[in-house]
Amino acid sequence: MKNKYSFLLSLKSLEYEIKELSFYSKVCCDCFELLQSKLDHLCKFMISDENEKLWHIWGNHEEIKYIANN
Repeated sequence: MKNKYSFLLSLKSLEYEIKELSFYSKVCCDCFELLQSKLDHLCKFMISDENEKLWHIWGNHEEIKYIANN
């Protein structure tokens, strides 16, 4: 169960950081590099074998589905 909440926290953190950096990059073009770096991190997160395993285990749980669909 610990892995579920660790995975959920990772998803929430990425979502929050990307939303914030998207806003910041509209205000300051220097933040675009930060956003680009975070999106690269998201891509690595998505193709990670470990995260794929966690998605197959926890992907149907309401909390995970909620954050993934927002």
